[in-house]
Amino acid sequence: MTSEEKALALPSPPGKVRPMTEFGRWENEPESDWGIDDLDTEEIVRTVEKAIDLGRLEALDTRDPLVLLRDLGLTKEDALLRAAVVLFGKKDRLSAEYTQCTVRAARFPGTEKSEFLDNRQFRGNALSCWPAVSVLFGNTSASLVGSSRTASCESTSRRIRLLLCAKRW
Repeated sequence: MTSEEKALALPSPPGKVRPMTEFGRWENEPESDWGIDDLDTEEIVRTVEKAIDLGRLEALDTRDPLVLLRDLGLTKEDALLRAAVVLFGKKDRLSAEYTQCTVRAARFPGTEKSEFLDNRQFRGNALSCWPAVSVLFGNTSASLVGSSRTASCESTSRRIRLLLCAKRW
């Protein structure tokens, strides 16, 4: 066992971050209790087709969701990776088992956070939450405020899809 593997096997001391490797990252771990029926297969196909249309992915001969997930590197030894579950999981099961798949969004009238114009929670997979959030905030364009960049939810959702197709998990 290498020193890195030993470090991954031990709990992290308070204030220390464990080193991450391809196999030590949470999203790269297999999720054996989830199957293709637990995912939004239409969203998988839609995401791949959009990536092909934009030239980010080469045309594929199949639209079989499981094969597409394999080609995107979102399976490991025929098990779905947690990344696939977070990106494409169906809302009902995600809400029960992946509570971290919740986005809490609030709108404020100004810079003070003591008064809300709107405050909501959205549950679902990563690709389904962004359109809901964009409705709350409206489809605004990206802008620079000081040294910080802000982007609309619409462009963020598009970027997530593009990154998914560009990254090999």
